[in-house]
Amino acid sequence: MVLTSKENRIYLDKKIDQIQLNGKTAIVFDFDELLVPTHLTKIVTRKLSKPMDKSKIKNMNLCSFEGILYLNNLMENQDISKYENTRDNIAKTIEWRDEFDKLIKELVKEFTVIVISSGLKDICYSKLKEINFNEKNIFGGEFLFLDNQIRGSKLIISYLDKGYIVQRLRENCNTIISVGHSLGDKEMLNNSDISIAYKSDTAKIANHYLDNIAELRSLINSSCNKC
Repeated sequence: MVLTSKENRIYLDKKIDQIQLNGKTAIVFDFDELLVPTHLTKIVTRKLSKPMDKSKIKNMNLCSFEGILYLNNLMENQDISKYENTRDNIAKTIEWRDEFDKLIKELVKEFTVIVISSGLKDICYSKLKEINFNEKNIFGGEFLFLDNQIRGSKLIISYLDKGYIVQRLRENCNTIISVGHSLGDKEMLNNSDISIAYKSDTAKIANHYLDNIAELRSLINSSCNKC
């Protein structure tokens, strides 16, 4: 059964309705290559997935719905236990970037903190659970599991969906601050009140460009005080 974009949006809306709010200010983070210094999803899946067909991906945006659906299909029929063991073992070896774990633990005490990734939610959570981060506030792709195997995609978070999630956050939040680093975060950043590119060399995706955690903490705190 192939996931359609309509089914994807319906399921995504259900997940958005389950966000655990903490105040009217939302702070949104990307995950791969921001909170951790590598693309954890790619590291895990490339150890297990079938090889990519270069002719198929030549003109494909791999951050789009169609692109991510193709990548996820390369994992089809993979044994769940093997996938989960690989995921958890790799996650243990990856360090947090620039003490982002401490920053997030501080922020969740006062604000609604959301993590949005075009990677896989369970891979993000394999790291975020170390700081007891609320799983309901993590948005990432989800596999469809059947008979102890990966059978396809249950949810895809494309670069456009990142922006859509931020738009939906406005239903309950007055101010949205987003932190990203790459072109895939542009829609998320564009739909935020305050956009921050962290250690990024991608031009014109954010209002603020920062390269150290102290400056980031200061900007977030000063922005929240004005909310």
